[in-house]
Amino acid sequence: AYPAGLAVPAGTYGKITVNSSNKLILGVAGATTPAVYNLQSLVVNGNGEIVIVGPVVINLAEGGSLNGDMGAPGRADWLTVNIANGGLTLNGEVSFDGTVVAPNGTVVINGNAMLTGRVVADRLTINGSGLLTENAP
Repeated sequence: AYPAGLAVPAGTYGKITVNSSNKLILGVAGATTPAVYNLQSLVVNGNGEIVIVGPVVINLAEGGSLNGDMGAPGRADWLTVNIANGGLTLNGEVSFDGTVVAPNGTVVINGNAMLTGRVVADRLTINGSGLLTENAP
């Protein structure tokens, strides 16, 4: 069953911002091929969240920032975020489960943020008690 939130079909969108305690649900439960989302940029603020319910590829033209969780805990293999220009910044106590590919940008993990999965980037910066792990702790 889907968690509460707005299910977004695969497709091409502009800039997406998730604020407050809102949730976006990406992917198709039970799918074996990824749902593909082409976005200009992505920002998650406050306690916003992006829930992944099946394999997903997100292609970002510009980087993004996460101040809310993104992914499916224990299923980092379901999410790949490809960033053409720029990077991705995780702030606070954010949890990200997936792969980030940012060949022209920096992936920054700040505070107590945790990225579970993989990073392919021009630069990687981990500040404070940030954590990058291939497997869930």
